[in-house]
This record gives sequence, C-alpha cells and structure tokens, in this order.
Amino acid sequence: MPTILEIFCDESGHTGPDLLHREQRYFGFGSVAISDDEAYQIIAKSRQKFPVQMPELKATKLLHSANGRSIVLDVFRASNGRFAVNFHDKLLALCGWIFEYIYEPVYKRDPRILYQKNFHRFVAMYAWLWFSDNRSDAEESIRQFQIYMRTLNESEAPILFDRVNKPVSKGEKEHPFNMILRFARGYRDIIIEDNADLISSSADGGRWVLDLSISALWSHLNFWGQKDRPLLVRCDTSKPLEAYADKLSGDK
Repeated sequence: MPTILEIFCDESGHTGPDLLHREQRYFGFGSVAISDDEAYQIIAKSRQKFPVQMPELKATKLLHSANGRSIVLDVFRASNGRFAVNFHDKLLALCGWIFEYIYEPVYKRDPRILYQKNFHRFVAMYAWLWFSDNRSDAEESIRQFQIYMRTLNESEAPILFDRVNKPVSKGEKEHPFNMILRFARGYRDIIIEDNADLISSSADGGRWVLDLSISALWSHLNFWGQKDRPLLVRCDTSKPLEAYADKLSGDK
C-alpha cells in the first residue's frame, strides 16, 4: 500500500464571502508536502546564510530587506516540486460566480456545451471588464449579486431581478453589460428558485457559497492526488472548510 502523503495548507487574504473587500483584493492558498522536521532544517539553513532579526518569519517583513528576500528565494528553491500555490483576484472570482448562479441554473440539465465553448470564462471576464465602467449598472449589479448570494434574498438585487428591460431608442447603443441583465431578468424565477435550494442542499446552508477556501483546497487535493498516494491534509482552523470537511474526505 502507498505511503501516506502529508500536506500542510495555509491561506492569505481571507475575507470569507466578501469578495469586494476594499483592503484585501486578493486571496492566496498554499500547500506543502514537507514534514515539520525538514521544514525546520530548511529554515535554519536559510537563516544561517541570510541572518535576520525575526523570531517568526513573516513574508510582509522579509520582503522589505535584501536578506529577507534571499531567505524567501532560498526556501522556495529548497522546497522545489513540493509546494503548490493558487492566487485569486477576488473580483474576477465573484464575476465567475455570476455564471455559476445566474446562467447555470437555466441550463443545469445539460450545461456541458457552455463549458466546452468556454462561455463560463467569457461571462467572468465580461463582467470583470465592465465592473469599473461608470456608463452602466455593472458595478452596482455585481455588488448586489454578492449581497443576494450571501442572503439568497432576491430583493437585495433589484437591478438584476426587478427592473424592467428598458427599450433602446433608435440610434442609441445599448451598453454591452445589459446582455447579462437581460438574461437575469428574463429567467428570474428559474434562477431564484434554483439558488434557493442552496439552503437545504449545501453543507453550510449556503452561508459560505462565495468563499474561495473550499474551491482552493479542492484544487490542491486534485494536484496532490495525482501522486497516487493517500493524503493526510492539515489546515488552520477555518469555518468554511470545517463545514465541508466530510464532503472532501475519502472516508465516506
């Protein structure tokens, strides 16, 4: 039987389901397959080569000095091939959820063709592109979408669901983002009914549906799973991960 592969995970920039946090625009999730003893040895050797006055190594401080940056690089080199990292632009991630919870409910019986044609990526990038454009309702629509997904109360997203599609005057060009709004308003009842099932169907009652920790950990499990070894995964305390822990375990 293959030996167990033990991995340790940590995250940075976590703001839960608030993906529009002003001071934390990015989310990072990392994992390493290195034992405590070996990690201690790697860090001790790097400290000897590049002395720093820091009881606990913190990247935010290390990156401000030449020796600190050298330690970071040295640790990376010593750990080459034994760590994984993914990095998220939270706004882009939120725009990706628009496809998941606005478009997919309508095509849930067979959404494969949409994924095959990369329509999910198109919608995410399309929404992300227009978010900062002040000529449309894009920014406020996406903000309301986040509130709606956190509460599953459609009245929190009137731009998405309650406004009547305004006819375009002759010679007037409709803003491109209205394509998404027209779809959401046109399939309003289907979308709302399907997303309401998250309360009963998800492990957390829909509370952490926008949180990136779960999808990030899932990516890492898939990465390390390619080693064809049983995984023993250790993470810091996390309410979203605790809610889904039994869904990610191979014990059931």
